[in-house]
Amino acid sequence: MKISLNWLKDFVAVPSKISAEDIGSKLMLSTVELEGIEKRGEILDKILVGEVKECKKHPNADRLSVTKVDIGGGKILNIVCGAPNVAAGQKVAVALPGVVLPNGLKMERREVRGIMSEGMICAEDELGLGTLHAGIMVLPATVKIGKKLSEVLEASDVIFEVDNKSLSNRPDLWGHYGMAREVAALLNQKLKKYNPQKIKAPAKPALKFEVKVQDKKLCPRYVGVVVENIKIAPSPEWLRWRLEAVGVRAINNIVDITNYVMIELGQPLHAFDFNKVEGDKAKTIIVRTAKEGERIVLLDGTEKNLKAGMLVIADAKKAVALAGIMGGKNSEIDNQTVTIVLESANFDFTNIRKTSGVLGLRTEASMRFEKGLDPNLAEWGIGKALALISEIIPEARIKSKIVDVKNFKLNPPPVKLSIDYFSNKVGQLIPSGKIASILKGLGFGVKISGKNLTVKVPTWRATKDISAADDLVEEVARIYGYDNIKPEMPKASIIPPEINKSRTVEKIVKNILAKGLEMNEVYNYSFADEKVLRQAGFDPGKHIKLKNSIAKNLSHLRQSLLPNLILNISQNQYFSDKIRLFELGTIFYPQAGQYRKDRRSGEFLPQQDKSLVGMILDKGSEAPFYEAKDTLAAVLSDMHISCQFSPWKGETPPWAHPARALQINVQGKTLGIVTELNPKIQKNFGIKHRVGLFGINFDELVRLYSDDIIYSPVPKYPAIELDLAAIIPHKTAWAEVLKSIFEVENNLVKDVRLFDVYEGKGVGEGMKSVAFRVVYQSEGRTLKLEEAKKIEEKIIQKLNQIFGAKIRAQ
Repeated sequence: MKISLNWLKDFVAVPSKISAEDIGSKLMLSTVELEGIEKRGEILDKILVGEVKECKKHPNADRLSVTKVDIGGGKILNIVCGAPNVAAGQKVAVALPGVVLPNGLKMERREVRGIMSEGMICAEDELGLGTLHAGIMVLPATVKIGKKLSEVLEASDVIFEVDNKSLSNRPDLWGHYGMAREVAALLNQKLKKYNPQKIKAPAKPALKFEVKVQDKKLCPRYVGVVVENIKIAPSPEWLRWRLEAVGVRAINNIVDITNYVMIELGQPLHAFDFNKVEGDKAKTIIVRTAKEGERIVLLDGTEKNLKAGMLVIADAKKAVALAGIMGGKNSEIDNQTVTIVLESANFDFTNIRKTSGVLGLRTEASMRFEKGLDPNLAEWGIGKALALISEIIPEARIKSKIVDVKNFKLNPPPVKLSIDYFSNKVGQLIPSGKIASILKGLGFGVKISGKNLTVKVPTWRATKDISAADDLVEEVARIYGYDNIKPEMPKASIIPPEINKSRTVEKIVKNILAKGLEMNEVYNYSFADEKVLRQAGFDPGKHIKLKNSIAKNLSHLRQSLLPNLILNISQNQYFSDKIRLFELGTIFYPQAGQYRKDRRSGEFLPQQDKSLVGMILDKGSEAPFYEAKDTLAAVLSDMHISCQFSPWKGETPPWAHPARALQINVQGKTLGIVTELNPKIQKNFGIKHRVGLFGINFDELVRLYSDDIIYSPVPKYPAIELDLAAIIPHKTAWAEVLKSIFEVENNLVKDVRLFDVYEGKGVGEGMKSVAFRVVYQSEGRTLKLEEAKKIEEKIIQKLNQIFGAKIRAQ
């Protein structure tokens, strides 16, 4: 869309110090995107007004004339002219040698059929003032010769080329008056009130004219009137130049007037030839939807096959226009037209857009209607059009009443805006008076009450645009100027996110098991099969039963990771000689937990704990129990958690081996269990080999873990390592033996490592042999072997006193 600066100046005074580039920059930063700025008519500064003093036929060419043209200052030029309308006494536009015209033609003195020509008498199109080329441009007789043409004509202009996409949400900006409102607000100038001359219809109309709107939703408003004594002719120069300046081709006075109003207000109009509108008793315009398959030939000569639902303007017998898009050929204004029906209406934007899309027909009118125009513009539009007709065709007369069919209510509720809300959004305090001033400049009604504004939205912004406080914030900010808002980084303290210790420990444990110990992690459903639970030694009745299980067999929430892991071992034992699996997941208990069902509920979700279980099957090993124990010990060691293993106290779980079960103790609390799978359970699942397993309370492990590691320096002095083998009662726990050894000489006994346990021949019934290595070391000196031997003797004595231990020969 093209916007004329001269046209804008009809409605807003632009200070002389404000350049076209300044206006363009302000519009770009606040309102629309500009594709360019064109300075039109600059050539007029180089064109002079001359008077044709003499005009004779060229002696050597029938279609040429030889003229003498006075350009002032006593200078008369000899100019050969080919225009048929050139004549003596005319005031004309003269281009002198050296001038380059907009079409690229450079003027120079040259012979034309034997006669020297010293310039050129110009036509409108040659000066870039339009497309008309009926002959040279004849100026009013009152203009003075020798003046620059720019001083005589108001054809010099600046054209802003607006990107239409940037206007999609602003129906009010599709005309010069709406754009002038923006410019007035940006320049802090007053917008002139749009007040076209009031046109009164005759008290007793000579003609009966009616409008019937059949679909009120699709046509909220229709204003129509009949005007007679119309004389179709070219429009006056000022009107043609204005239209040509914004890219609209001048056609004739009536069509040009309707286009002029559309370009000025954004309100499309249409004129029908009254005598081509058919009716029975009275001429009637009917606004209706098309019949399926109805056809119409449009002004551009194309025939369209219409679909039901498309809105048309019709008379009693036929469609005469495609509503809001294009008129029909059968009601076209032509040179014989003497009476017209002038239409200014408002149509449903959705219907116009759909019709335009289906027919592949997009016009200047449809582009505006599909944005959602203010129905009040229809009244302004017809008033302006009638005023122009009265000015350009003085003999024209209104022949009917002005019909105005209204079917709309556009009274949007006021929008509340608080200063605090505005400041929080923009990031800067702008006085309430300034905010109110900007909104008033854009046509809003504003009432201030303390720190709150009540804003009445004007109808031209209420169709699809302004409806909330955020919309008003944007309006004020863009007119105030985004570049006037001080850029400031948001004040936000850099607070490290709260560490999720559980996830940290989970990652550590998984890395140790998967990477360091070559175990495979599995993810099983949190649901359990009742049959599998029974096979694994669990009571399904103590589990939470689901009402909406994802599968018929997965009917309970698991209380242990074991059943599904045992099933994993059972299903994979045939494909590998060694299976090392672990799972870390949530288990569920019937009692209430710590999480509420929702924020307001007094009920709690079931208790949810996290558990870690590992299972090892090695077809080449008869002692997977020890492999499970070593695996868990390695995990805890890598996490710098000191633990002790002791025989399981109390009754072992039904899935655990009754004779091979150890409890893991950390800081006096039981962390979990190391055992083998009960042979009965093993048989239930068809597992052919012994399975070692460990299980720990992961939540307790998280509590015990700490990343505050204290490192000890590397010892300066060498250590002495001595091995012992002692026969002790079978029921004696290694932890008790270990405690006794350290009590002998805690400062010099640095480490005790168990490396063998033997039961059988040569040891005695109810006894076992434990072989261990004792590390002796001093932090202040080199320890002698004799000293280590003395400590060893003390250890032997103590073990004998407490456990009745006997030292076995190595």
